[in-house]
Amino acid sequence: MQQLFEAVVTERRSSSTRKPWPRSCCRRTSRTAASSSCQLPEPSGKDDLSQQFGLNNLDADPLRCKTWLAQKHIFVLSQAGKPIYSRYSSEDKLVTVMGVMQALGSFVQAGNDMIRSVHAGDTNFGPLILVTVLKTLESVQQLVLQLSYVYNQILSVLTQSQLTRVYKQRRNFDLRRLLTGSERFIDHLLNFMDREPAFFLGAIKCLPLLPAMRDAITQTIVQTCGKIKNLVFAILLANNQLITLVRMKKFFIHPADLHLILNLVDSSESFKTAESWTPICLPKFDSNGLMHGHVSYLAEDCQACLLLLTVDGDVFFTLSEAKQVHTLSHTLQTGGWLWLILMDTQGAFDSL
Repeated sequence: MQQLFEAVVTERRSSSTRKPWPRSCCRRTSRTAASSSCQLPEPSGKDDLSQQFGLNNLDADPLRCKTWLAQKHIFVLSQAGKPIYSRYSSEDKLVTVMGVMQALGSFVQAGNDMIRSVHAGDTNFGPLILVTVLKTLESVQQLVLQLSYVYNQILSVLTQSQLTRVYKQRRNFDLRRLLTGSERFIDHLLNFMDREPAFFLGAIKCLPLLPAMRDAITQTIVQTCGKIKNLVFAILLANNQLITLVRMKKFFIHPADLHLILNLVDSSESFKTAESWTPICLPKFDSNGLMHGHVSYLAEDCQACLLLLTVDGDVFFTLSEAKQVHTLSHTLQTGGWLWLILMDTQGAFDSL
């Protein structure tokens, strides 16, 4: 089984000078071929993959599944070699592989240098090591951008200051304790990026609406929420598309942060059943601070989801009242805007 994979490894650099890495080190070979093959479904979660492959394939020895090896894989580990995340299979099943990755970095570091990439890449992710292994035709720039999003997704849960503090106090800390339950956001993000080019264009996909419709919806949100203290952003989404965004005059939101918000909404079915109050870090806006988001759908039969982001953690009920009947939702319904959004998300106006 020759040339099983090529890898891109990114890690913090302590020196601007780096030694060229032999290309021969970018290949992994084996004398024996895998005895069995398996068919890889769309990656929806580690449990689903385990059921598809069976314990004797993916979970028992994931490195012997030829089809799995042919896919694009993502690993996250600490600088001490502790596994944090694996796109396929369980992290515990890949401890030895991650140990090799960590040893690679330590070997180069012993020579007063630091791996930036086996091939290329220009990014810092300390105190984590992020690796992508693939046999696709994607460029190095695309892979580095994808790893950047994975890292930002982790920061959206922890913040940079907490991540740095945790590893400063305990270098071999198991970060999975703090990320329990949030692995699905990374899984969904990677699947999202595989099918959505907007990530690589630095763009946001907008729901097609007539300018007059969009302006009316925007003005309704401004009139309803404009006077709420410490409200930084009001974002209305539908089907992974932006309808409108209202912000404080002195603040801007980066497309990468909006992508994380889209991923959060699309991967959380619980938002559709009840109003939610969730902390979120927007790394491009402030990587060291948490914002608080009031998330709710405007109607049961409409895909329009409203996010109200604030720096005040005690205004849930104020934001909830602003969204409730006789205010924002009521105004949008009586004006017919929710009906128009519903029809547009169903493609009713595509031929117009």
